[in-house]
Parts: sequence; C-alpha cells; structure tokens
Amino acid sequence: MYEEEKNQMSLISNYHYSLNKFMTSSGIISIIKTHEDKLKYMYNHYMKVKSVKKFPMPKYPTLSFDGLHLFCSDHRLVPTILRIKDVSFIYRQKTRNKISTLYKPIGLSYEEFEWALIKICIVGQDTFNKVYNYYF
Repeated sequence: MYEEEKNQMSLISNYHYSLNKFMTSSGIISIIKTHEDKLKYMYNHYMKVKSVKKFPMPKYPTLSFDGLHLFCSDHRLVPTILRIKDVSFIYRQKTRNKISTLYKPIGLSYEEFEWALIKICIVGQDTFNKVYNYYF
C-alpha cells in the first residue's frame, strides 16, 4: 500500500511539474501577451457579474464563479466543449484555499483567469482539435 501511495504521489508531482512547465512556456506566454488587451477587457466585463451571494462590490474585485460560468456560456464553451462540472473544478483548483470575508469574496484574479483559460484549453483539447481539423 505504501508503494501505491508513493507512486501516486510521484505521478501527481510529475503532472503538476509538466503542467507548470507547459503553462510557463514561451509559446503560451506569447499568445497571452498578444491578446492581453482583449483578455483584460473580457475579465473586467465578466468580473462585474454579481455573485449569487449578496456581497457588496469588493475593494479589489475578482471574477466570481458566476462570472466564469457566464463567460463559458457566452462563448459556447458550456455545454459544447466543457461540462459545468469541469468549469467548477477548474475554478475550485484556484479558489479552494482562499478565505471569503464580507468585503472580499472568493474569486479569480486576472492571472488566475489566464490560468483558467489555459486549463479550459487543456480539458477541451480533443474537441478543439476536431474543430480545427474540420475547418482547416
């Protein structure tokens, strides 16, 4: 049993290392920098979506789950490419260790939003490849 846990921890560690290496690669960073003004505009737009909870507008606004879900719905990512469970999982990966207060609800910063978009691309990679191969 100890060996199984050790192997599982090793696989998880290798996965996180590979994922971090991919997300910080020069190709990914250049794509994000190329479209940074559009991404910031979308982030600011969807950040203004009120959360289901009745939080006042925080001093340092963040993107709520409702905002991320609306972004995915507006861009037809849910349900065509991702399930809502996938979006929820991606959101919770970055927010699970955050603590909510009255004036600082849990949400994604702009950098975390970029990270979430990359994760969405990874999760929906098969579908994106099929669309690309069909049209191009």
